[in-house]
Amino acid sequence: MMKILLFEYFTASNNEDCSIMSEAEAMIKSLSDDLKDFEIYLLTSENFFPLFKDYQYLNIISIKENLFDWLNKNVYRFNKVMFIGTEEDMILYELTKLIESKGVEILGSDSKGVLTCSNKYETYMALKDKITQPKTIKMDINSEDYQIIIKDILNKSDSKKLIVKPVYGVDCQNTVLISDESEIANLNKNELLIQEFIDGEIVSVSLISDGIESIPISLNKQLIAIDDNKFTYLGGEIPFDHPLKDEAFKIAIMAVEAIVGLKGFLGVDLIITNNKIYFLEINSRFTTSYVGLTKITNVSIGEIIIKLLTNQITLNSINIKLNGKVRFLKNGRNLEINCD
Repeated sequence: MMKILLFEYFTASNNEDCSIMSEAEAMIKSLSDDLKDFEIYLLTSENFFPLFKDYQYLNIISIKENLFDWLNKNVYRFNKVMFIGTEEDMILYELTKLIESKGVEILGSDSKGVLTCSNKYETYMALKDKITQPKTIKMDINSEDYQIIIKDILNKSDSKKLIVKPVYGVDCQNTVLISDESEIANLNKNELLIQEFIDGEIVSVSLISDGIESIPISLNKQLIAIDDNKFTYLGGEIPFDHPLKDEAFKIAIMAVEAIVGLKGFLGVDLIITNNKIYFLEINSRFTTSYVGLTKITNVSIGEIIIKLLTNQITLNSINIKLNGKVRFLKNGRNLEINCD
């Protein structure tokens, strides 16, 4: 039987980031429920073992050592790996590259696709002439003339506001809204993306890809708070009914299929205005929307991904239907999920 290693970066590396623990635990639980018919080995750090010790269908591997060190020595023992990671500090890419170097297949995007999507500016450039995006530039705020450049961009902006975000980031971490060039001096990162502010509905499209073609599963509303010009991801609603849903699906498919190496479960972030859709970024990994989708789909998405990427089924044989609606909200260490 195929032995599959499953892990989530934060719980496997003993890095207790309370801001994402609710999502991390919920995604592991959702995946373990979806994969109950497979031989799954869940990797967790010793400190987080109590969270998962009672999970059915899982073989638990508890470790004390550094996650990268353990994978370097042991990942070859498994046939496949399915994991949840973060683009922050290139962690998703480095994990992917390490596992690939050991000759073990990942049930998800390969390192080339992850590298492009982890760098938001590289994604922007890869799709610049193909899909409508907010005007975007990359800037080093150590340069002497950065405030002059920002002031000029603000003067030319219709909204007189700009989004500033790290080149490598996840969710809305360190994403701020500015309306004055002096505000950028307070940010910690040296290399930043400066993007025109588009006022509209912030949404995402969840998709499945076989590495060549992709199919959309759902349009999701993202619940984002802006407090003191700082963005915070709160959760989401699935599905989100919008007149431009089909167009959003087309744009998400175009984006995913334009970048080599994207496979498995993916998320594409968009902004929908009254009559236009703007592409924002691709998440080349499992997103929190997966947790919501498992509550309302007629099939096991995790099982489908494994069968698709091991050539047991084809993309055109997949028929995923949504039954009802789900809303998920971060509340401290918990992810509250409500279904209609």
